[in-house]
Amino acid sequence: MLRQIHGRKASIARRWETGYLVVTVFFATVLTVIGFAGPSRVAALLPSWLLSATDAPGFVEALLNFMILVVLLLTLVGLVSRFGERANTNFRSVELLTEFIRDLTDSIALHDAGARVLQVSDVDVVRTRYKGILGALPPNTDREYLKAKALARKKRAVEPRHAFSVPAIEARRVGHLRWLSSGRQLQDVARVIRSDSARMSILQAVQRVLPDEGWVTGGFVREAVWDFLGGASVPAPIGEVDVIFMDKNDVSRDLEKAIEAALRKELKNVEWSVKNQARMHLKNGHSQYKNLFESLSRAPDTASSVALSLRGAELWVAAPLGLTDLTSLILRENPRAGAGAFDKRLAKVYRPDRWPDLLLKTTRRALS
Repeated sequence: MLRQIHGRKASIARRWETGYLVVTVFFATVLTVIGFAGPSRVAALLPSWLLSATDAPGFVEALLNFMILVVLLLTLVGLVSRFGERANTNFRSVELLTEFIRDLTDSIALHDAGARVLQVSDVDVVRTRYKGILGALPPNTDREYLKAKALARKKRAVEPRHAFSVPAIEARRVGHLRWLSSGRQLQDVARVIRSDSARMSILQAVQRVLPDEGWVTGGFVREAVWDFLGGASVPAPIGEVDVIFMDKNDVSRDLEKAIEAALRKELKNVEWSVKNQARMHLKNGHSQYKNLFESLSRAPDTASSVALSLRGAELWVAAPLGLTDLTSLILRENPRAGAGAFDKRLAKVYRPDRWPDLLLKTTRRALS
């Protein structure tokens, strides 16, 4: 909430600073032109229908004095308001809060992964650091807090929710996680992903290119979890990274290629595959998807119907068909994908040599 308040105040201060500079430069420029040219010469350039020859110089001289007064007042306003300084202070506040949240998130992830154990002394350090940050932050009014709270409620109200024939599970917030499935399963998936630095780097790259829009799905999630469950001592190399988003205003392949190019600039050694789900229903032979999560529910197998996205320091997990099959090493045909979809990818996904305990659940047709 504090980060949202100071981010908003910083943006407002920056807009005021820009407007102040534009107005100041305009009046200063006019004043400079009149001052160098002289009132008489400027008056001679005025159209005859605007002013008579007798009062034109007087008007220009009065305008010159007015401009001097305006520039003086603008200078005083700038000195008193200090728009740039206020913007920088609030932006710095956002940086401090973001760094604090990120450090806490990393500590929790290391604890969940078993890499370290949080002690009572760690909590005391966090409290002390938080109090220090609060002391360094600019003061906020109750009105600003209530407005930020209202904006947060409005943002949550428009967040996309899945609406499928599967049992709906209310989206909840647990610590630093956003989840659409059972808490224990989500914690397991999040722990596996957060302990993989390569995958976290990929998620961060997607976050930079497609903030709050891009999701990573497919083998990126499935193989990481199954390798962990299979006891792999060394993680297998990450293959093609499937990034999905939905933009109904531009369904051209050029948009996907542009995003892939931007992602390659972030991480050159990754094989990116970007798909706009606003057009993929045509390729898959489905009716048009209502939203990105409906397209996710049409994956050929249930374990692949999971996507991840970083939102700030939070790891979001979307699982419209749940996480049970993914966290139980079950490869199950998804009837919502349509006839033949599972058959085409069975050989690629069903790898008993890599995951000996993998349980296949499908139709006889797919096995033949």
